[in-house]
Amino acid sequence: MESLGLSSEEDPYGDGDQSQLYGAEAMKLQAQTAKGMDYNFEKNKKLSNWAKSCYSGELNTVKNYLSQALTAEAVVELFEKRESLMRFSSLFHVICGAKARPKQETC
Repeated sequence: MESLGLSSEEDPYGDGDQSQLYGAEAMKLQAQTAKGMDYNFEKNKKLSNWAKSCYSGELNTVKNYLSQALTAEAVVELFEKRESLMRFSSLFHVICGAKARPKQETC
């Protein structure tokens, strides 16, 4: 990932570099994206506890983070912050966590 000049820490509230890639660079990035890049809570210690709580479905912890956000802007920052090279926001952490959990059978 470093060979493509990617960084997850630059502009944590933006959309990242949206430049189109071609050829070998595009294929390499596609392969890395298919493997989840650095989106792994066990291996990537830079992912925040907020992201881990959203992913794990820890409702009480998420509520605690939201109650500690003293302004509307602070709440927006929690929801808008992008983490990992995949640039996932908190809503995507929730979705990824839900998809990773075993399915429960219903009637």
